Amino acid sequence: MAKKAIIVGSAPISADLAEADLSDYQKIAVNKSWGLRNDFDVHVFLKSLGPKFRPRSRPGLSSIGVEKFSPILNTAGGIFLTSGSVTMIAGYWATTHSRAKIVSYYGCDLVFDGGPGGNTHYYGSGDEGPLKGNFQYNLRQEERSIRLFIWALMHRTLMTNSSGLPGSKLCFPKLDLNTEDPIVLDALFSTPEYAALLRAGGNALAFEAENRTPMFRRKQKLFEDHQPSLDAMDQMLDQWHACWSLVDDFNDRVLEMTTNND
Repeated sequence: MAKKAIIVGSAPISADLAEADLSDYQKIAVNKSWGLRNDFDVHVFLKSLGPKFRPRSRPGLSSIGVEKFSPILNTAGGIFLTSGSVTMIAGYWATTHSRAKIVSYYGCDLVFDGGPGGNTHYYGSGDEGPLKGNFQYNLRQEERSIRLFIWALMHRTLMTNSSGLPGSKLCFPKLDLNTEDPIVLDALFSTPEYAALLRAGGNALAFEAENRTPMFRRKQKLFEDHQPSLDAMDQMLDQWHACWSLVDDFNDRVLEMTTNND
């Protein structure tokens, strides 16, 4: 099993990976990005992606739909805290199932300003999927990325962002592909910045446990009509927002250690 994984989105920049050497990575496609190349190992997709937009079954390709990722999200806190974005969902899946020590993202920045020719996706003009709606689990994605980042670190997995588009909603350290080095992880996990993030993340998770209402386990419509639960969710996300400066400090240490190891 590869020590590194890459989660590939459908942004215009993802076209750069069509013929790139990704042999060092377990390759994870989300939604329609599987069409970029024919050697993806995993396809993570939302229920809204109809069968005709999914790759054909073949040996070596694992298909991860709602039936397989929902238990992971439930264990990690539930969809209202983890996110309904396939970008975040793939990260939770990779942390628990890929066994990779480093998970890099490419073309998953959750910005839809348009690339060359005004295209929003590598295949042309598309939409923002569930992000288009006002679903509560798709708001405040920056805080949700911090939650995923720290949750992964608690599992001794480092998330990085290899595309790093302007306005990216991902808080992960920006490292170019093939510069991520698992060798530095043991030293990185011994730094005071890592310890500080784990303490802050533990406090945020404890706050969630104390303030999660029964409605967090109910259906979306019921949750979104229940103002006390909405208020509780915002308060929980505020706890992750408070970790932002610690994330910046940790990311600086990641860049420093990676550069010094070159």
